Amino acid sequence: MTMLCWKLYVITLVYYYILLVKSLPLYTPENESALEEYFNPEENLGVNIFLTEGDILIDREEYILRQSKTDRSGRHAVDVHTRQRRSLDLQYYKTWYNRTVPYMFDSNFAPEYQRLVEAAIYQIQNVTCIRFKIRQSEKDYIKFTKPDTGCFSPVGRTGGKQEVSLGEGCLVHGIIQHEILHALGLWHEQSRQDRDEYIKVLWDNIPKEHWPNFEARTLSESHQIFLNLDYDYGSVMHYANNTFAIDRQKPTLIPKRDLPPGVVMGQRLGMSAGDKDKLNALYRCDITNCSEPGRLTNGWIDGGDYLVGSRIFYNCDIGHVLIGASERVCRDLGLWSGETPTCLPTNPFRPLRYCNFDNQTSPLCGWTQANDDELDWTLLSGPTMSEGTGPNLDHTLGTVYGTYVYVEASSRSPGQKARLISPLINTGSSRLCLVFFTFMYGDNMGNLTVYVTQPNRNINSNNEVLTLEGSQGEQWKEVFLHLEKSNSPFTIVFEGSLGNGYKSDIAIDDIILGDCSTFKPLTVQVGLSEAIQCNFDSGLCGFFQDRQDDMDWLLNMGKTSTLETGPDCDPLDCQNGKYLYIESSRPRMMGNKAKLRTPVLGGEGRRCLTFYYHMFGDHIGSLTVRMVNIISGVDHILWAASGNKGNQWFVQQVDYSVQEAHEVSFEASVGPGYRGDIAIDSIEIATGRCHELPNFNCSFTEDFCGWVNAPTPGDMLDWTRHRGETDTSDTGPESDRLSPGGYYVYVESSRTIIGDTARLVSPTVSYSPSGYCLQFWYHMYGRTSGNLTVYTQTDIGQETILWSASGNQGNDWRSFNANITNTHGRDFNVIFQATMAGFTGDIAIDDISIQKSLCRLR
Repeated sequence: MTMLCWKLYVITLVYYYILLVKSLPLYTPENESALEEYFNPEENLGVNIFLTEGDILIDREEYILRQSKTDRSGRHAVDVHTRQRRSLDLQYYKTWYNRTVPYMFDSNFAPEYQRLVEAAIYQIQNVTCIRFKIRQSEKDYIKFTKPDTGCFSPVGRTGGKQEVSLGEGCLVHGIIQHEILHALGLWHEQSRQDRDEYIKVLWDNIPKEHWPNFEARTLSESHQIFLNLDYDYGSVMHYANNTFAIDRQKPTLIPKRDLPPGVVMGQRLGMSAGDKDKLNALYRCDITNCSEPGRLTNGWIDGGDYLVGSRIFYNCDIGHVLIGASERVCRDLGLWSGETPTCLPTNPFRPLRYCNFDNQTSPLCGWTQANDDELDWTLLSGPTMSEGTGPNLDHTLGTVYGTYVYVEASSRSPGQKARLISPLINTGSSRLCLVFFTFMYGDNMGNLTVYVTQPNRNINSNNEVLTLEGSQGEQWKEVFLHLEKSNSPFTIVFEGSLGNGYKSDIAIDDIILGDCSTFKPLTVQVGLSEAIQCNFDSGLCGFFQDRQDDMDWLLNMGKTSTLETGPDCDPLDCQNGKYLYIESSRPRMMGNKAKLRTPVLGGEGRRCLTFYYHMFGDHIGSLTVRMVNIISGVDHILWAASGNKGNQWFVQQVDYSVQEAHEVSFEASVGPGYRGDIAIDSIEIATGRCHELPNFNCSFTEDFCGWVNAPTPGDMLDWTRHRGETDTSDTGPESDRLSPGGYYVYVESSRTIIGDTARLVSPTVSYSPSGYCLQFWYHMYGRTSGNLTVYTQTDIGQETILWSASGNQGNDWRSFNANITNTHGRDFNVIFQATMAGFTGDIAIDDISIQKSLCRLR
């Protein structure tokens, strides 16, 4: 502020002080209490309303909490965030939209008092970027009221109408500004988190019922903007030194530092320079405009003013539908509200259906509430009522004026459902795509399921298209679904199912349904994920079963139900891991298919698909992996295999390229008999080219797969490839782990000396910062079993023990896995070392796997 401006500011304060003095009643014994009320306006003695800190309006629940949970330190004895409802008091520093505050006066607010309020507003506008305007139709606004008693206001914009009360004794310049500054987002200065460095609270002169009014805010409740500014003893938001005093001649607050000359703690002449700085910082007044919003393909933008608070309006050419925000506002951070909309083509033969719930005359766009559920979807603008769940704003506009639908979880029972049903859809042969946005955030989050069903039919799992389970993050999540063709009319059903607690609000917005061929701009707009990874241990991860196949892929742990087909367990976590497989036993018939589809993926360029597959049995059919272009509908076979591949898991990589949105499917076909179970697991699609997989998986069926015995004199014995029983009785395995004719490697313990060692060394493994998973099976049976130790050895000779076992482990095969993460940034080898302890101590290993991912350790 220049010196001239500052002088004008001081003159203005003096002017208003003269008005203030003229407005005060003369002192007489009869009006002593009125004068005392003026000098301590925050006290509101006798006002029957829920207030904290004397003049901050809060709700009943928060009031009870604060009255009962503050100790003499002025700190909360419990965490205020444990309460259920979304408290107005917890929405700290909620600023006014576009720095603009709509307001109105109550009908009993006399014109001369209105002028006093407008004078206080004028000064605020003169030194900040905040603007006030007479309310027209705005949802959020201030209503100035003049009851008989009471000076109070909530802190910040609370949503809807909020009252600023200016009763008797309050209509003086500094007190008016004090309450308005509360409404703009400022708390009392003496409640700052760091206030104990600047003032001392004299608790003995404060009635116990008023202790909560002197609480200091916690760090989590404090705005860093304010903590970066100097403590302001002269703020119009500071308590006077005898506020709430038992003895008015003694203080309740004393400064710990010398006050600057002329500064009075608790002055009510008007805003200080520090108050101005706080408002300008809170409302980011240094930011003046937004960047250009960009062009709109197949449409145009009205409005060329990009200053903060200005609006731009979007329009589409004829034959196109606007998807997204019809208007955007330059917010106070210099960012446009909402997201850039899109114009999508439509025509009478392939109409585009879009609902953002913002149409005032038909907000549900023809969607209807189901009659056979327990709850309804509710239209809402702004935040839901519960803290820690639900959105704060809609997705379309990204403002308090936008609307969405949601299921409220408070005071409900777990598992209760709400269904929203689309109008009847008849698209003929068109390939349909469905896009919508959902907000599923909360510790108790339930499920959102999408069904496609015939009209007036009960929904069931066969109609299920997608289920999202659990919290999806504190953001609007886009979902893009490629629906199968349907020759008969159908409806789409959104079903929200509540979780086990109130933090389970489920919301949806911006539902778009149309021909996939028109959705190319939208695939770029919604920011589809370009990669996906799933090991199926916790479900399908967004993969889904095709509805037009003959059967489903089944989630399984351990062996399948049919002998001599299917895997024994998960390839990476044999005891606890899960995988998907098809069951080929009756009633399945040859040629029946099961199809698993990824979510729709975006982006362009090279992709690497990696997956595990298992095809063991005399009647194995086929496994085909396809990629389909969502926009054009063209599909390509990426990989295929058929027939019996033996009882082992294989890892497969496939390189492919994409130009636009696509999905990948895994289709298994039943063979000529019941021994035809096919399994898949650990699917990953990553951006970029595949890196060649070295042969680090070995079952020793044909050879040592590149593993070698260490040369002497490093060790004295060798590992031997073998099948069936070992040569020495009462020790060693009876056969290969999986089949009597299979091979394993072992160390023969007869004719050895105690302490002799045999080392088996892997091919060299390249360093990876993400680490590796080592899994193997071992057999240590015999009265004089020695020791088996697994090492890593870097290319400069550093050795690290990963695992070790000693003694008789029983006459069975055991599995173990370990993460390899500490190789000092070097390439390395894995070494199995067997140490002998007698002639009945054969040690065997089999089915070694080294994979470039961390194990799920049990």
